[in-house]
Amino acid sequence: MRVLSLLALASGVAAVQFTGPAANSTLTKGTDVQVTWDSVDTDAESFNIFLVNFKNWPPYYKQLTAGEVETSAGSASVRIPCDIDSSWGYQFNAINGTNVYVIYAQTDIFSVAGDCVEPAPVDTCPPATATVTVTRAATVYKDLSEGCGVCPN
Repeated sequence: MRVLSLLALASGVAAVQFTGPAANSTLTKGTDVQVTWDSVDTDAESFNIFLVNFKNWPPYYKQLTAGEVETSAGSASVRIPCDIDSSWGYQFNAINGTNVYVIYAQTDIFSVAGDCVEPAPVDTCPPATATVTVTRAATVYKDLSEGCGVCPN
């Protein structure tokens, strides 16, 4: 009787549960993917998202979030790396931020395929400037019959 009571109680307990991407879907290398999940208020406040594949050899394991994502957000955008094998067997894992051996949740298994096109780099350089030093005076004139010319003084 006690076992049945504990099982009934345990069935009502929930934790972080991924809702997307869908099982057996195919994601494309180099694209941004929306990872979604449901959670309850007793879940950890945040976690890291890792892309893993333990179905193939060698195993693949890489953190995709720059830092921890808030559990209450319910979704995060991650980029599928270009340098991975096209194959079936990938999953996203919700990992404890300080202990990679603590897995809060895993997505269903999906495939990664396609040719990767890395996004164009964003130019973050400041505009170029130039300094002009005049060492000799010049007069610029415009003669409509001959075009434009520069006559030194």
